[in-house]
Amino acid sequence: MNPIQIRAAAKKLIHDQSSTPGGEEEEETACYYYLPEALVTQIPPAENQLNRLITEDLQLRETHCDDDDDDDDDDDDNDLERIHEDVVLAEAYLRKDIEDDDDCATTTDSGLRRRKRSDLIQMVEWVTTRILVPPSRMFGRVSAFHADTVPAPVSEKSRKKWRAMSTTGLRLLTHLHHQLTAEPTTTASAPEPPPDLLLLLSCLATFTDERDPWTTPQANRDAQRLLSAIYDGAARTQTPQQDRQLLLVRVLERSIKPLFRKANHPAITEQGRKAIYHVPRPIEQVDVDIERKPWKFQSVHVVTVFRWVLGRLRMDTLVGNWPLVIPPLLAVLDDEDVDFKVKGCELLDSFLRITPSSLLQSTGLGEVFHDALTPCLAYLPALTPEEESLRLLNAVYPALMELTRARYPEGQALEPKFRCLDDILRVGILRGYSQAGEHVQVGEMLFNHLIPIVHEMGIRCVKHLKDLLSFLLSILSNPFSTSCLPLLNTAIRALDAVILNCWPRIGFYRGNILKGVILCWKSIKESEVDNEELRNVERSLQKTCSLIRAALSSTNANFAEEIVELITIDPGLVDLLRA
Repeated sequence: MNPIQIRAAAKKLIHDQSSTPGGEEEEETACYYYLPEALVTQIPPAENQLNRLITEDLQLRETHCDDDDDDDDDDDDNDLERIHEDVVLAEAYLRKDIEDDDDCATTTDSGLRRRKRSDLIQMVEWVTTRILVPPSRMFGRVSAFHADTVPAPVSEKSRKKWRAMSTTGLRLLTHLHHQLTAEPTTTASAPEPPPDLLLLLSCLATFTDERDPWTTPQANRDAQRLLSAIYDGAARTQTPQQDRQLLLVRVLERSIKPLFRKANHPAITEQGRKAIYHVPRPIEQVDVDIERKPWKFQSVHVVTVFRWVLGRLRMDTLVGNWPLVIPPLLAVLDDEDVDFKVKGCELLDSFLRITPSSLLQSTGLGEVFHDALTPCLAYLPALTPEEESLRLLNAVYPALMELTRARYPEGQALEPKFRCLDDILRVGILRGYSQAGEHVQVGEMLFNHLIPIVHEMGIRCVKHLKDLLSFLLSILSNPFSTSCLPLLNTAIRALDAVILNCWPRIGFYRGNILKGVILCWKSIKESEVDNEELRNVERSLQKTCSLIRAALSSTNANFAEEIVELITIDPGLVDLLRA
């Protein structure tokens, strides 16, 4: 095949991708992104073609940079399609070279063996640039305060093209890494990681979160596989741990820190410690400025890279590079956008796993993180859309619990820990249900998070027993409770947790508890629906009654007589109360 025929095949592949309905690419096999093997075997020796391809593409990029003032969307789409073709062709050419290299393993005449290491590194830089530049324009946020400078919206068709191109580019990086690792190096261990390796790590880490809009399942698998070979695989090649940690530090310094340079949180100092005197300031236009938050409005992939780095940092590396971690973490956590707050909670979880409690206390950051998370508990309907509220609160409550455990580990004074838990229960769960309890999914979510809080507080949650039972029993006694079984099941599990931890005071409320349980039991028995889900609810109610009997066995000797009297009045309760 000649170069014109090969490019025509690449054009057809891209056209077929564009013709696929949105979202179906995620279910496709690898042939969706790459030229088929039968076609690649017909490609002649490709060294000159690949070098010329990269040179022409770089010239196209320079021309495009010179014409930045041109806002023609059609030209942008044409440039993207041309770049996409080049990436597909480069992957095919390089795959052909590897096959030729395997066939000529005993010779030195294959295309890859004739290439210098510097040429391979140039190819890596070319591919990573092609992959990392488009997300800034295609997936970046738009600042409402810069409507006059907002670029034209990017079509979903263009985003789909770029996702396919990036997936092909990751396979191309796999081929290049295969050849680079086969090349002998002059030194066993370099004092500094090469820039191309740092760029490659940042590029691959961009695709480690499958939830990101620029990541496809195939891209995620290829990125994870290559990262495992480069970083995680270094342990199998006996690469010193400090060298691998140095890689992460350099990524923090060169890829992450420049984008968060203007993230000056008023609650911390430049060294990443709590500021002794600070005055909270309101959100201003400068807080949503494109230049102040390039990590949000331009290089949106950097938060995913930061998360990947945090997940691999060791405790000693974190302590030695504290100022590189804290400002980005707080900037994302304290952002006004719900999506970034959720990501900030995930970052905080990774951070707390490697941070000793003594360091949180000495720097004062435990309180700073607590103050940043607590306002999120008020993100409730109707001021916040229900879907956003659920996503955020499902991330905030576990983060608050982990932060509390990290600040006050076992063996230390318990009073400060219980004050924090009491604050979460009172400000978060109780106030949240009072304000948004009519939203079924919100109520279910709050009761789900109530259970670990009650278990963590133990008997100390008895001060809220009256309010907790009021909320929970209102669900059980509702005649329409069987119409929403997830909420009902969660309320019963939360009631069990309250009984287990507050059993010394349950006797005082036994009448109200039994009333709620019996009304729920009667609603199920009178329901026209009969399925396994309702049978499970019945078994849960029987378990609750068993817990009540156990809790009152030593504190209320008359409870057995009360049960007998109830069964005498209504024999239908025998299965519930005597189970």
